[in-house]
Amino acid sequence: PASSVDAERAFSNGRLQIGHLQHGMSSQTFKARVALGSWRDTPFFSDQMASEIIAKAISR
Repeated sequence: PASSVDAERAFSNGRLQIGHLQHGMSSQTFKARVALGSWRDTPFFSDQMASEIIAKAISR
């Protein structure tokens, strides 16, 4: 089940990214990085799955 701790961690990780304009990335990429960061180290989302998603997105 989701909790406020999960949301707080996601926003904390997102804040560490600073912002998409400062890193020269699109807002879509920035949102994806925040989402991936919030799923990191959970039993629902493995590092392998993240790698596959990123590789697929890059090849488009």
